[in-house]
Amino acid sequence: MTADLTYSEHYRAVTVTFDAMAAVNPRMRQALDAARRLAASDVAVLLLGETGCGKNLVAQAIHNGSPRIEAPFLSVNCSALTETILESELFGHERGAFTGAERQKRGRFELADRGTLFLDEIGDMSPAMQVRLLRALDSGEVRRVGEERAFHVDVRIVGASAKDLTREATEGRFRWDLFYRVSTVVVEVPPLRARHGDIALLVQHFAATVGRRLPLKFSPEALERLVQYAWPGNIRELRNVIERVGILHEGDEVRVSDLPPEIGGRLTRVTEQPAIGGMLPLHEVERLHVERVLGSTGWNKARAARVLQVDIKTLNKKIRDFGITRPA
Repeated sequence: MTADLTYSEHYRAVTVTFDAMAAVNPRMRQALDAARRLAASDVAVLLLGETGCGKNLVAQAIHNGSPRIEAPFLSVNCSALTETILESELFGHERGAFTGAERQKRGRFELADRGTLFLDEIGDMSPAMQVRLLRALDSGEVRRVGEERAFHVDVRIVGASAKDLTREATEGRFRWDLFYRVSTVVVEVPPLRARHGDIALLVQHFAATVGRRLPLKFSPEALERLVQYAWPGNIRELRNVIERVGILHEGDEVRVSDLPPEIGGRLTRVTEQPAIGGMLPLHEVERLHVERVLGSTGWNKARAARVLQVDIKTLNKKIRDFGITRPA
């Protein structure tokens, strides 16, 4: 099996469903109900909402609620890649097509055949890429970079953007014809600050998945702070906060003082091993953080690296530099 197929199989295993998504907020329920109804069809869906509000989860739920569930669900972040790399990621390339193309690469369109392709931040595509994407969607055919032969693919498109694509099109930054092609149905996903009723549910969900030996419980005052916080980073920020609390907190109950300072607490303060003035040096705080993440993940370096938001190479360097050793 090639690396590309392994990648495809990884995404086929995603199990996000509408029933598993915590939501009591009317706006979010409306968005999920709309997405659920259209999941069984093959229409192109455009998800609009702020960064981190859960558009990728809705896209996965649409795929898993569709007849395409047995085929791959693949995603591409269009804002994170240069035009050349994005073209290769979407359509693939032939060996020798450009400098560094040492082997043939299958693109996401090809790998997602009979499945779903999630184009995150589609509004950040360059004009040239918009043209090529439109051509592929209109014809149902793709051509690898450096190849003359085109071949048919059967892929459902779910796009997402934090931008107002109608405004982007009006001001000439996004093609109207592509907008119409990817927005048969538009679903707006509300920001977390507009979903106060859902925050407690999400806290409970994330608290159960942080990998602690003891359950993570929040005092009523701490939970109220979490509910009232504006969450500019939306669900992504909430999940990060709960993971940080779960790693650094060792008691039975999380209090307000255990929360990050932006929410009214002092999570960055370490008191169990006080240095001068009751604060540890920054490098010692980082060492403790890395050590606790490794411990909470059972020294699963891949998972620990994801929590720390670094790659494996960087994590291994930190382990060596800090002299961290795995417990016997």
